[in-house]
Amino acid sequence: MLRPKLATKLEQKLILTPTLQQAIKLLQLNRVELLELIKREAEQNPVLEEIYTDETERENILEKQKEIENVDFEAFFQELYEQVPIKASYTSSEELPSIENVPSPSMCLQDYLLWQLNLLDFNYELKRAVEHLINNLDENGYISEPLENLVSDEYDLENLKMAKKILMNFDPLGVGAENVKECLIHQAQTKILKEAIDNGWEEILHKDYEALKNKLNISEEELFSILNALKYLDPYPGKRYSQQNVVYIEPDVYVIKKGKTFEIEVNEDGLPKLRLSKFYLRLLRDPKIKDDKGTKDYIEAKFQSAFWLLKSIEQRKKTLIAVAKAIVNFQKEAIEKGMEFLKPLLLKNVAEEVGVHESTVSRIVSNKYILTPAGVFLMRDFFITGVKTVSGEMMSVEDIKKAIFEIIEKEDKKKPLKDSQISEILYRDLRIFIARRTVAKYREELKIPCYKERKRSQV
Repeated sequence: MLRPKLATKLEQKLILTPTLQQAIKLLQLNRVELLELIKREAEQNPVLEEIYTDETERENILEKQKEIENVDFEAFFQELYEQVPIKASYTSSEELPSIENVPSPSMCLQDYLLWQLNLLDFNYELKRAVEHLINNLDENGYISEPLENLVSDEYDLENLKMAKKILMNFDPLGVGAENVKECLIHQAQTKILKEAIDNGWEEILHKDYEALKNKLNISEEELFSILNALKYLDPYPGKRYSQQNVVYIEPDVYVIKKGKTFEIEVNEDGLPKLRLSKFYLRLLRDPKIKDDKGTKDYIEAKFQSAFWLLKSIEQRKKTLIAVAKAIVNFQKEAIEKGMEFLKPLLLKNVAEEVGVHESTVSRIVSNKYILTPAGVFLMRDFFITGVKTVSGEMMSVEDIKKAIFEIIEKEDKKKPLKDSQISEILYRDLRIFIARRTVAKYREELKIPCYKERKRSQV
């Protein structure tokens, strides 16, 4: 018969304490997320206070405020201004981007078309109809609804049809069309190209160029000319004017070149500087508080939470600097010249250099940007895998992709290379073995079609 009973058991477990969980969480935060967390903690924890000025300056100000009745106000503020000089929030003016590099607001499609409309001189009703169509364009530059649905007491169908003809001749050419086919026909400059799009639209969509040639009864040279001309037509003329909010990246780490060396700085611009409150420290030592267990426990818990937060923030900063230095040491050429000079680098390499676990490196580089002399990049982008050559050297994936691209560029266009043949060339020339499926994967990432499609496009 089963009966409930109590028993003791001894076992070892790895348990993450709340403070350790907080430290791990902080590692993953970028500068913006850290700022939000600090503000939230400062609001919720009364023992955390923000440092605004130097402590001695604060005490001087407080003493002056006590004697405020006997002070000449004008002299007081003049003296205070001289004692607390204004400090710039940046280290050097040469590190800031030039004002000329700040992009001006771009003109949206509707504004651009209305500007063109105002330059024309024709009757008021027709002008209003064109304006009505402009306001009904989607982001691709197409009329979002059939013209029949846009008819109203103000705009009759005939007026809208005439307005559409006018609109389609605005820049960008083809704007105001109802579909891709109509848009491309209007952009086509030659009669044969217009006919090819109009009568051979299905064949063009399915890339059945042999059927297109037979349907139009044209030569191979004419087919090649049509296919080449199609590349220069824009199926979505409104896209280039789509107004999107520009997201400015705020780097978490700066890499500054000074002479032949690199200096690493963590971006702390705008981050509040916190410390433990002296008021609550004195309150905790007050004999009256010692008798009030509830208040004492509350203040002690808040102090412990604040202490671990400040310690975790400092540890995050040290780890971020150490990892950034390791990345710079491994990838000096890429840091200075650009990402095309990347070398194979694993999390394990940096972890061994810094003396931490791989998971710590993975967390600290997650979702963080680094400003280098070559530009702003994700820290994680500096980690790339590689392939060993026959001689034992490592070759990066980016270099392999570049080699595949160059091989395809030089191939005989009438007899494109299969993936297996590219694999053989890589082994012959670079002494690296890449499986056919891996070649196919890299080729697709380069957005290069397979050999059949490349052959068909040359027909």
